[in-house]
Amino acid sequence: MPLNTGDDRMSGTAVPSLKRGRSPGEASQSGGQRMLGGEDRGNGSSSLEAAGSAPDSSSVPGSQSAPGPSTPKKPRLSRPKQRQRKQPRLKPQQTGPLHLHIRMLWNLLSQNTLPVPVSPVDISNFNQRFTSANNRADDIEKLIQGVTSSSNAIAASVQAQVGRIEDSFLEKIFSAITALGLDRWAPDVTGGHPDSVYNLVHEQVAISTFKMLLASFVYRFMNADMTVGNDNALCVRIYRQFVFGHIGRKVKEELRKPGSVEQRNERTNTYKRRSRLRDNRIQLLKNESFRPQVLKLALESESHSDDELDDTSTANMPTYLIRKKVGRAHKVAVLFHILDSRYEGTINRQKGQRGDRIRKVPVPEINSQFTQMPKDVPIDFFDPDYFNNFFSVKERAHYAENGVALPSEEHCESTSIDIWKNLSEAEFMETYGNAVLAQYKVPTKEEIEQLDEYEDEDGEESSET
Repeated sequence: MPLNTGDDRMSGTAVPSLKRGRSPGEASQSGGQRMLGGEDRGNGSSSLEAAGSAPDSSSVPGSQSAPGPSTPKKPRLSRPKQRQRKQPRLKPQQTGPLHLHIRMLWNLLSQNTLPVPVSPVDISNFNQRFTSANNRADDIEKLIQGVTSSSNAIAASVQAQVGRIEDSFLEKIFSAITALGLDRWAPDVTGGHPDSVYNLVHEQVAISTFKMLLASFVYRFMNADMTVGNDNALCVRIYRQFVFGHIGRKVKEELRKPGSVEQRNERTNTYKRRSRLRDNRIQLLKNESFRPQVLKLALESESHSDDELDDTSTANMPTYLIRKKVGRAHKVAVLFHILDSRYEGTINRQKGQRGDRIRKVPVPEINSQFTQMPKDVPIDFFDPDYFNNFFSVKERAHYAENGVALPSEEHCESTSIDIWKNLSEAEFMETYGNAVLAQYKVPTKEEIEQLDEYEDEDGEESSET
């Protein structure tokens, strides 16, 4: 359904539309003419070569023959560039189980936990144990054969109690590492080559134990692709991309700037939570058949508040503290919270669906760490005081063109929503919208005309340069 935009929304409080300036990309075509000077260079020989290919007839007495044709140059053979064939993108069912297996070996059980870099002492101790690749393969193969005898019993236990089985598997895996003479499973991701003997031993330990667990259906809860275990090259690819690519980059980044990885992870997680919140609200607005103007309030991620984990909450029931979206009208937050409660009720009625995380408003409130505002929302998304005092005339003109989405706050309670949510634009503006619009400092006609004039001047300057 198209979104209604324009001055007809404002029913007697029309805002002149802001013209767009001419694009700075309008430039002259003189650059193309400069190319004409070299046009005859690709004909095999230049005009100078043709003139010098035979003697001048005026300098040879009695000469009646015309100058012979010049020998054309052979075109240079260019080898066609061989395009590297892109490897198909791997699915989570292929990569996830091995990633989890590596994290268990490395004891990286948190997103912010990074491995301790390998020291020269670790390498020296390893070299005393392993002197060749043959030793590596023989010892690992014997070790794996010694553990596979209990695979069936372990697989049966997984279906009963996953938590206990994880502990038993960890014991067997770390026993394998100890049996190889390693103090810990620690690939060298900062200075060692992936094909060094040290790193190859760690690679083979990881892949061999992973294949054994995969064949025992331990990773069934992750919908693991069982064919991965039969493709050693694929296992190596997944392993190296994760160990030396993903984890290796994080370790090097943390060494350069301590604390940066945790900050980036927290920021990424916050973005993801906010995006999920946006998607839920958009879907509910559509399901409840709200006016397009109301839907426009929720379309951008910047319209929604972010949150942070409450340190006092438990791991079994984490609670997130809502950060205040500075500049947003309180009535928008009221409507969004009503949508959240309705979404939770909808999810609880569906079999096998899990509700969203628990969010609460802290006292005192915490301001959001994200200050960027949405770019294309109705004017009443913003608190009137914030809009009138912190936005330029140009910004106010832009948002004013988007019309009004909601009535005043007292009509945004759940009991009143059904009265106005499907009114036509004209009815809504007459009943609620004009009163809301009167609270905002909408640019005057003279201000809009001045903006248009500056837009035209800026466009002319850009085209001249």
